[in-house]
Amino acid sequence: MKLTDICRYMMEEGYYPKYEKTHLLFYIDGNMTLLEYENDILVMRVFFSINEDDFNLFMEVSDTVMLNTHTVKALVTHDRKSIMFCCETMCDNRKSLRKFLPAMISNLKDAMNQHREQMRMQILTHTLYT
Repeated sequence: MKLTDICRYMMEEGYYPKYEKTHLLFYIDGNMTLLEYENDILVMRVFFSINEDDFNLFMEVSDTVMLNTHTVKALVTHDRKSIMFCCETMCDNRKSLRKFLPAMISNLKDAMNQHREQMRMQILTHTLYT
């Protein structure tokens, strides 16, 4: 399977990704998502900027989200300016693509929604406390 096959399938499903040589770009709930495919491994990543003042809060919330989602990992980039949600799986044929891609997208959506909700709760708690 090739990246162009994945691109075609995603277009059939209504995502309309932007094709690049090494990856696809598309949106999940308004968030730009990077999809890479190499050596039969399908990887999706979503990046968010981190406010420096709330870095510790982001770390705490991302750890909580990782405990609640087993297939999505939340990582902070080495420059501490972004948080990345990452989901990956083995995918060597079209049948596995049809099975795993919708699940990966759903899991990423769930993780992002959990993260947003946890951030809202933490900020509200912090605001009420101070």
